[in-house]
Amino acid sequence: MIIKFLPKKAALLFVILIIFSSLSSIISSLIPGFYKQIMDQGIITGNIRSVMKFLFAIVLFSLLNSTIKIFNNLSINRMGLYVSQGLKENVIKKVFHSPLNFFDKVSNGELIQRIRETDAISGVFNPQLLSIIVSFGTCILAIFKVHFIDDRFLVIYLIAFPLLMFVSYQFSKKYKNLTYENVRLNTKLSQLVHESITGINEVKSNNLLDAKQFDINHLNDRIYQKTKKQNTLYAFHMELISMINLAVSISITIVFFVLFQNEHNTIGQYIEITQYSSMILAPAQLVSSIVSVFQPLIILLKRLKFFDITAQQDDRSGEEIGVIEEIEYKNVSFAYHENEALSHLDFHVAKNDKVLISGQNGAGKTTMIKLLLRLYDNYKGEILFNGMNSKSCSLKSIRNEIAVVFQDTFLFDGSLHDNIICGSQEVSKDEVIKAMEQSGFMRNRKDIKPDELLKLPIVEGGSNLSGGQKRMIAIARALVKKPSVLVLDEPTTFLDNDSRKTILTFIKEAENMIIIVISHDTEMEDIIKKRIYLEKS
Repeated sequence: MIIKFLPKKAALLFVILIIFSSLSSIISSLIPGFYKQIMDQGIITGNIRSVMKFLFAIVLFSLLNSTIKIFNNLSINRMGLYVSQGLKENVIKKVFHSPLNFFDKVSNGELIQRIRETDAISGVFNPQLLSIIVSFGTCILAIFKVHFIDDRFLVIYLIAFPLLMFVSYQFSKKYKNLTYENVRLNTKLSQLVHESITGINEVKSNNLLDAKQFDINHLNDRIYQKTKKQNTLYAFHMELISMINLAVSISITIVFFVLFQNEHNTIGQYIEITQYSSMILAPAQLVSSIVSVFQPLIILLKRLKFFDITAQQDDRSGEEIGVIEEIEYKNVSFAYHENEALSHLDFHVAKNDKVLISGQNGAGKTTMIKLLLRLYDNYKGEILFNGMNSKSCSLKSIRNEIAVVFQDTFLFDGSLHDNIICGSQEVSKDEVIKAMEQSGFMRNRKDIKPDELLKLPIVEGGSNLSGGQKRMIAIARALVKKPSVLVLDEPTTFLDNDSRKTILTFIKEAENMIIIVISHDTEMEDIIKKRIYLEKS
């Protein structure tokens, strides 16, 4: 999955990183040999020239190694950002193109947290990852070096290496469980906080402040306790690793002392071997680091299966329908999670028709409109636009021609002007003002200049406006699209008497479009003669 989101230039960079990391391993494996030569050919013999020569080599190789590491570290971080960006863009695309039943199964808080988790992928591509890669190469080279010095030292590593691996593996297993639990708790916390803030009116009015704060604080405490366990586990693990390393160092010193007494080895070789020891044991010690680097990635990839959903077709695929002059429902049935909402619905409307949809609550009136927009595609039967099956039509062209004012109006954070033109960017100011007049929003605002009114700030969701104001803005938003089909779901709800009359007059006089109105308003029956009554299934 990661490679899928790796741009070509980043993939090439990754190959270069592997080459440079191999070069860094070779350089690192050479430096202990220089220290051996300094001791044996320089310090012991008193040859200052040899000392200076090998010191110069150490400095030169170390500078070269540092240059390589700086380049690698900068490059690996850049790659992490590339992958994280690509992954997040893909996840958001999946979410935005998902059928509406996906959103029926998940809360907004959990969805936001899951999307945010994709940022963790960039943390995998860090200098620590390069250290792990380099350590394996250096380990192999160091084993060969020790082999040529004396095979008997390798016995110590054969004992220590699996011991270190076992300790690190046991740590990683416990650490993994704690990490996964922390991720789960953080998702639940995000969900609860988002839910509490979104429903703050209900929380306050029902005296739920203390209860919600208690639940949030309880989750926070559980996260704190799990994190504390992680830190404690890590501390014990690192100390145990240090003790094993100390045992290796002591064992090497004892073995070397015995060999040195028999004049098999030199002091320089002792220095060389002790440096190679850290290189040989590094991969085993880094198992814990591998866990800390890759554990978030493993958990993330598992949780990304959450987004493996059947997405809708691309907005641009399918046939362009142009102006909708005819709509027909043929034996349409639909169910939410096996609860039937519509059953064998048949009706037909054509250009200039106005139809009133009424019926009991839960009879499927709003559902019928959602199917019209293809917010759900898993229905039975056919919905036809100009004789074409809607499923063969481009989603974008359908939604360009249909403007809907839902009963639950949502406004975006921004100005009044931004909210009205959000679905129709190429709209003049005069057209926006005309739509505001038709919706009744300009009534009783004659003393405010339209330019100033259009700058009116709106908080996300429209919480700084009344229900009636939000409804009129939503109607104006629909009208500026100049749709061939206008759908109004309870358009007069929350409106005062004068504003209701404005909307009723508009519906009565509107031409050159299909108008579908869902309403229980009895006055609507006086101006719309064609009616469909839906009964609860």
